[in-house]
Amino acid sequence: MRRIVVFLLMLGCGSASAVEFPFSGIFGSPAACDALALGGKEAVLRGGTAEDGTPLPIDIEEDDGFLLLEPSGLTTIDLTCTLAKLEGTRATFDCSDGEPLSAVVLVRGNSTIVFDAGDPKFFLKRCAP
Repeated sequence: MRRIVVFLLMLGCGSASAVEFPFSGIFGSPAACDALALGGKEAVLRGGTAEDGTPLPIDIEEDDGFLLLEPSGLTTIDLTCTLAKLEGTRATFDCSDGEPLSAVVLVRGNSTIVFDAGDPKFFLKRCAP
């Protein structure tokens, strides 16, 4: 009997897989991609600053959104979120602030992503490697 229970537990654990969007690479707003290139994802979390707090030489427009989107989650100023659920174009994220985030994510080919969590919509482009 114990062997059956252990087998079923192992089977259940093995079949669980992480939720991911159907694209590869990192997409982001212009300023977030620039911050990523200059200081990595930590620079995006810090709002476009270096480790010592000095501003990076990037231009952050008011409507930029300052976010990075990867197949498994997103990063923005002071916030990281993992993709928890994906139903069609509706995505639900579990975020580091404890609040869930819901958004419509439209992948246009593999060059542009529309991220809509309310007004405004953000048009994300592939960040340079």
